[in-house]
Amino acid sequence: MKRWFALSAIGRDRPGIVADLAELIYECDCNLEDSSMTILGSEFAVLLLLTGEGHGPESHGPEGPDVEARLSAACKRVEWEKRLTVFFRPLDGEPVPYGVSHHARGFELQAVGVDRAGIVARTARCLAKHAVSITHM
Repeated sequence: MKRWFALSAIGRDRPGIVADLAELIYECDCNLEDSSMTILGSEFAVLLLLTGEGHGPESHGPEGPDVEARLSAACKRVEWEKRLTVFFRPLDGEPVPYGVSHHARGFELQAVGVDRAGIVARTARCLAKHAVSITHM
């Protein structure tokens, strides 16, 4: 059974972070389905969408621990060895591509004004009250 996972990682930017995470995915017999990466200041941040074959977390077939158990152990190892903060979680089935379930239309909002504390929070809350999803900021 194909299972879906979201994995995020953040750490001081350096060459090799993507290679470290790609090796983790490969070693856990998973496939990288999608990714989003950015640099925030001196930190590298990544969000990955993965798939792997297996059943629930208690399942231990002839191939060994379930994919979720393998990912959990590998994430802990990479955190320790590569000094990254890594989180992952299973998803409830296959993700629906953005726009399919949301009937999304793309808009761009530009706000101009004097910088002050809370402006992003208030603007984001106003958009959320009107069921507007923010995909890039």
